[in-house]
Amino acid sequence: MTSPERLRRFFSSEPLPSAGGMVSLQPAETHQLKKVLRLKVGDFCLVTDGRGREARAQIFEFSKSGTVCLKVDPVLTAETAGRQRFFLRIFLAWIQRGKMDDLVEKAQELAIDEFAPIETEHTEIRLAPNERSKVYARWMKKLTGACKQSGAVKLVNLAPSRTFQEALEAVPRGEATVLFHPGSGGLSFKAWVEQLALQEQKGETLRLNLFFGPEGGFSPREIDRIKKGGFDRSTQPIIVRLEGNVLRLETAFVGTVAALRFLFS
Repeated sequence: MTSPERLRRFFSSEPLPSAGGMVSLQPAETHQLKKVLRLKVGDFCLVTDGRGREARAQIFEFSKSGTVCLKVDPVLTAETAGRQRFFLRIFLAWIQRGKMDDLVEKAQELAIDEFAPIETEHTEIRLAPNERSKVYARWMKKLTGACKQSGAVKLVNLAPSRTFQEALEAVPRGEATVLFHPGSGGLSFKAWVEQLALQEQKGETLRLNLFFGPEGGFSPREIDRIKKGGFDRSTQPIIVRLEGNVLRLETAFVGTVAALRFLFS
């Protein structure tokens, strides 16, 4: 019998049923399974639903509608019960299409919980509502592909695009809000991480909302808004600076999140 680690992995848009249940794959996944990999009825594969569940499954039949039906074995991976120790919500300024697509993939590879694009005063990319729906559809394809490739069992939640002010107000009460901004002010990254380590040692859940601005950072007015405080729905935001060279948005995002995953996951 082929070990689960060597089985090819597919994504189900439906929640996985219990052992013995059936699940159907979408035509695109079926094409990959049947035409590209040439798997047949009776062969085994892995299937994940992006909701924290993964299972070994056997190909049961190919339907005339262009889908494949899989019979699910006992679930191999289930979403961890109990308190989540580390939660990451990312608010990222819109940047060029290709770069933003890449960062969505990186968000999945880095196991971010939620990803939300934001419009700031220095944001150059602004999309109309009808354009956003097409972008989000493309991002979902990127996420499912990265989910299968990386071995993740949960898809990143794509939140709607917001203005900077709306994003600040969307942060749930009691969760940390952190803005990464170049300059001499603010808390150093090292000092901030040391604070997080102390919280973790006390058994506190780290629920972080990280804001990454466009090239050049947030505007003086946006930073002033942070410093004045008066936030009703979230805790007082803090500003963190990354030491050394000035980093591009994509470099700051990947480097920061990778470091946090390494230190606290």
